[in-house]
Amino acid sequence: MKNLGGPFSQLYVDLFSLVMRVDELSVKYYTGGRLTLSEMRTLEGIGLDRRRTMGELAGIMNVTVGTMTVTIDRLVKKGFVRRSRSESDRRVVWISLTRSGSTMLRNHLRIHRRMVDEALQGLTEAQLEALDQAGNQLLAYFALEHSRLTEKQQAAKDKGRTQADSLKAKED
Repeated sequence: MKNLGGPFSQLYVDLFSLVMRVDELSVKYYTGGRLTLSEMRTLEGIGLDRRRTMGELAGIMNVTVGTMTVTIDRLVKKGFVRRSRSESDRRVVWISLTRSGSTMLRNHLRIHRRMVDEALQGLTEAQLEALDQAGNQLLAYFALEHSRLTEKQQAAKDKGRTQADSLKAKED
């Protein structure tokens, strides 16, 4: 197989960067500036017609419970999320979307579907199938890489140092 690292690497970086900028501008534009991309991602993490605990949501979003609490506080204040205590265990706090939060998320998902449909317009069935296969292969690779790096980070944290600390020690 040819070494695609150079040209494909730049394509990947450019594509990822542009998709993120489009997503950020889309959220800002279609919400009238009421939500940030991070807040929209949190609404996605909560999901439609669901409720989650703060710990569960923090795990999904790959952030600390403290960080998640700050984001949820903002979303509650903005009226997109509600907190409710469990009837059976008062220590458990459920997070769910309000009607406004559900509307925002539905609109965002609809806009995503429209953008993907438009981006893929004009591709043949064979190209769509190849793109689907390649996309699934890339997704599997990056999921594995994420898992591997998370484990390494946790192991380094358990040892009390980061990879950057290890590299600095080697330089000294």
